Amino acid sequence: MLSRPALPVSRIPGGTMQRFPCTTVLAALLLLCLAGPSQAQYMKITTDNPADPTRLRSSGGTILTLTLDTIHDRDGSPQSCNSHTRAAGCMPPASAEPLDLFGYTITLAAIGGTVTWGTFAAADPDYEPLGQDLANDTQTEFVRFAPPTTTTPAGLITLGSITVAVVSGAPEIQIAHGTQTIDPFGYGTGFHTHCDSFQYPNTYLLGDPNFVCASGDWFDVDGAAAPAQVDHCPVSLPGGPYTGLVGMPLAFDGTASRDPDGNPLTYAWDFDASDGIGIDATGPTPSHTYSIGNTYVVTLTVTDNGSPACSNSATALATINYVCEATVFNGYEPIRLGTGRSWFALVQPASNCYVNSDVILSSFTMMLSGGGTVIHADAKKTSVGGDGSGDGIEEIRPSFANEALQALFGNRPSGTYLVVLEADLVNGAKIRGVRFVRVVRSGSFASASISPNPLNPEATLTYTTSRVGFVRIDMFDIQGRLVRRLVDAPAMAAGTHEAKIDGRGDRGERLPSGVYYIRGTSSEGEFKHLVTILK
Repeated sequence: MLSRPALPVSRIPGGTMQRFPCTTVLAALLLLCLAGPSQAQYMKITTDNPADPTRLRSSGGTILTLTLDTIHDRDGSPQSCNSHTRAAGCMPPASAEPLDLFGYTITLAAIGGTVTWGTFAAADPDYEPLGQDLANDTQTEFVRFAPPTTTTPAGLITLGSITVAVVSGAPEIQIAHGTQTIDPFGYGTGFHTHCDSFQYPNTYLLGDPNFVCASGDWFDVDGAAAPAQVDHCPVSLPGGPYTGLVGMPLAFDGTASRDPDGNPLTYAWDFDASDGIGIDATGPTPSHTYSIGNTYVVTLTVTDNGSPACSNSATALATINYVCEATVFNGYEPIRLGTGRSWFALVQPASNCYVNSDVILSSFTMMLSGGGTVIHADAKKTSVGGDGSGDGIEEIRPSFANEALQALFGNRPSGTYLVVLEADLVNGAKIRGVRFVRVVRSGSFASASISPNPLNPEATLTYTTSRVGFVRIDMFDIQGRLVRRLVDAPAMAAGTHEAKIDGRGDRGERLPSGVYYIRGTSSEGEFKHLVTILK
């Protein structure tokens, strides 16, 4: 063991290790406060099975020995602080801190059967338990820490050993990552070092290699395979953890489940272990809609076609949050793109599902109803208070910058669009509301728009001129006869203008229902539109 400066570390619920802020002025501790990200590289399990040290014994208990190489991947390639996260484009800060070790949290999972666990024994007796080890018939989690002034040098480290005995099925033992059912607030497996990780200070999480920047800091692990036998039971892998919204279908994926013998599987899902219904759906990728917000235990049972058939079950967590309906009003119309002017909405509860004080103001977003680009409100200009709609209900006023609005509407022409506004609540739920908004693209005479169309009982023609010049806008019937001259200006100023279409002709007579032709000409060009009059 090497000596190291005291580094205060706290274990938050679920096993997450975080470093308290450095308070001393000693140079060594200041360097620890500034440590940048790094990662462990390869953790594996070796068994005491004399026939195959990568498998559990066929009978009795098996001793699992865990080793960690902090500076090499599985293939032996050398690694350093941030080498994987930098390669993935996660943009971590640079660091020259050593990949040493002063603590670890390990979660092991039996997949394909049930087991009993012994007590983990650290190879280095200076590493002592932090809190109580957790264990059930499929998972165990244990935490060990060295004394505050010592570390283990970087390199290949034997962490310790634990005995496991098979109770049912033919399980394999995996080194688990991410939230697990044994510890819904934990992160699975990680180790603790002077190098900070991309995820947490001094804590390096085992992650999913398909989601490098979002899940962890190292990815190479080898567990222990199931005992050798003629007919292996299938392995149930229900995926997750899942997060969904009340009233919205949530997709589940059990396609990672497998049968070691290559036999086909059948899938049976129980989406709520507490409702007394054993099978809610079948198939590898079903979906389910929850009506109540809660955290549910989801069970996937897979069965092979062996003789006799063998089944295996595993669980995942599904956290379902509420979506509260909001009523949205336009702060003003239309949204004028290219003017630099921001636009705001007025958002209020549509029911007693939420109160404005529960809304996280900085979380407001807006998107088109068909999906695509999502823009964020300007948190500094978003406020609570007022009753712009005049209905006696206090509103929130999310404000969106013109640059963001241009990104949302892209190259779409002027017109009316349905938008969706969302925001987060402090309890993890969301609010959602929709509204039609009229959009005018400034700076082009040819981009004139008419809204509403068909007119009811009248419409507004919006157009833009970029310089002083003549403008003439005429309205024709379907036979091409002039029925109304809407605008006749020999020298109209630059800017955005509007003209009313009230369904009447030049003599004030009501025009019959039908389709009419609008033609605008100016020194900048022309536009043509069709407008429909309905009675």
